[in-house]
Amino acid sequence: MLSVCVIGSEARRTKDSLSDRDVLLIGESSTALKFEHEKWEEQGWNVAVFSQMAFSRLAKVRSLFVQHVKLEGQLIRDDQSYLQSIFQTYTPKPDYVGERNDALRSIGHLPQPTGGYWHDLCLGDIVSVFFRNAAILHLASAKHYLFAFDDIVTAIATEFALNCDEQGALLKLREMKYCYRARIEGNPSIAALPMALRTVGRIASSLGDLLKSSIEAGITSDDYLRQRLRELDLVRNSNPLVLDRLPEGHTLKAQWQAIKGAGGYPRPKLH
Repeated sequence: MLSVCVIGSEARRTKDSLSDRDVLLIGESSTALKFEHEKWEEQGWNVAVFSQMAFSRLAKVRSLFVQHVKLEGQLIRDDQSYLQSIFQTYTPKPDYVGERNDALRSIGHLPQPTGGYWHDLCLGDIVSVFFRNAAILHLASAKHYLFAFDDIVTAIATEFALNCDEQGALLKLREMKYCYRARIEGNPSIAALPMALRTVGRIASSLGDLLKSSIEAGITSDDYLRQRLRELDLVRNSNPLVLDRLPEGHTLKAQWQAIKGAGGYPRPKLH
């Protein structure tokens, strides 16, 4: 049993030079998933893999990732109509305010830029992830479901009356994320990071009460934030290009591999 669904910009047909090619694999058999994972990855796809049990659990807790797949995914294969049956019964939660607040607070827990290129580019990557999640969750709480970064920024800019500089700085976060993960040196997008941080702070301040928390309620965790903070500590004094090439047996090798994950960088789930 296997379901294969193209997602993200490839499914929306909005792919650009900063885009990944994303595909979702859901299966009952770990053997079949391993084969399919390797096949798609060899063709240059960014692969998200779930067991049927795990994906059904996401649907049960009404994760927005399921809404993303339902609204934008392009089914390639769906044995016994597994995904289609999930979509028929799935509905999003009435609001995602607690999860949104946690994403915004996570940005508040991040250190300030240091002026070091790789540290600040990594910081921009992390801000990009948490801002995107917070914005998606905020918009979904108003029954407005957007998942493309540029569309999200446009909607947030309209709602919070951002000026052109503020909107432009938020858009640059996506470029920072791409440049950090592609290990591109000397990219000027990093200059927009202080403005982006101030803009996110202004948005958070305008929302008022941010006390509701899915983490404190035991629904989610701050594991992803802790992992990325460990990464920031490492790149503060070490070039990630060097860390990527650490030899087996080096004291930092296992820690760096755990941070990056088996398939690159882990993505926090949208709840």
